[in-house]
Amino acid sequence: MVRIRLWLSIPLILVGLGCRTDSSLHVWTPPVLQSAVGQQILVAPLAGDKNLAKQVHAAMLSAQPSDPGRQLAVRTADELETQAQGSVMLASAIESSEQATISDLTLLALARQAGTEWLLMGEVLPLHTVRHSTSTSIEERAEDRGEPEPIRLSESADDSRLTVVWRLYDVATARPVADRALVVDAKVLAERYPDLVMIDAEPVDRLAVAAGREAWTLITPAVERVTIELAKPWILPGSAAVRKANAEAQAGRWPAAMRAWQAILAEHPRQHAAAHNLAIAAVAAQDFATARQLIAQALQKRDSAFYRRSSAWIETKQRAYHRAFELPDPPEGWAITHR
Repeated sequence: MVRIRLWLSIPLILVGLGCRTDSSLHVWTPPVLQSAVGQQILVAPLAGDKNLAKQVHAAMLSAQPSDPGRQLAVRTADELETQAQGSVMLASAIESSEQATISDLTLLALARQAGTEWLLMGEVLPLHTVRHSTSTSIEERAEDRGEPEPIRLSESADDSRLTVVWRLYDVATARPVADRALVVDAKVLAERYPDLVMIDAEPVDRLAVAAGREAWTLITPAVERVTIELAKPWILPGSAAVRKANAEAQAGRWPAAMRAWQAILAEHPRQHAAAHNLAIAAVAAQDFATARQLIAQALQKRDSAFYRRSSAWIETKQRAYHRAFELPDPPEGWAITHR
């Protein structure tokens, strides 16, 4: 009888602990390389395939950030060359069969003369397509040898991927800060630029526009879509209402979900799942002080590994937000994370 009662109690324990619901929200992330917000940057003509390079360069200039907290002054080589009356640039331009390539030394000289702090140069690599094959023998042998998986060409243009290698220079020191390759493919388009998926254009044109937009993530804060876990209770009063609000969040209706969780928490103060989910929602609103207060409330009501991980996640995102916009540490300091 004792054994039977033990097995019967397990479902009740699991129900009391509750479940989790995956959802998504958008958070700010710091620049990948270096923040150029509030400064001047020279965006050089790209090297590589002439047509693709022009497309990516034009897309980048047209997508220049102008919203508060991400503004910067963008200069072009043509603009600086005109100001310098062409003497420096024309003397150092190297003619090739594809296009005129301007050396980094020439661009640095132009940028320094114009009082520009940063120089961003890029090269478009040859367009690749992702391999699709049901055979895995080649890949398995490569994996056994510790070699990278070979890339084969697909006939479908929708499977293309475009890679741009960027280099950022500190003009004052005339030294490169960092190199980074950014890759855009169908997955990037779907997740970050769904508006491009819907336009009537060739796949390669969509990739070029996306590559131009992606370049700004190197030097300005960017919004990133992340998957998060919402608490999904079953036993406590108000649990059904919490799960209903979770469905609103999953559908992207976060304001409606927040209003519901707030009402639930006011009516059922012990409803720790509502407090947890409100803390997650506060992160999306960049209200980190409220998020940390709410997750602390949830932990007081129920100490769980899930809530502790959420508490660490909240502070991690707060740190990223402070780095993104070069903000000082919060008055309450950092409780969990360390530099």
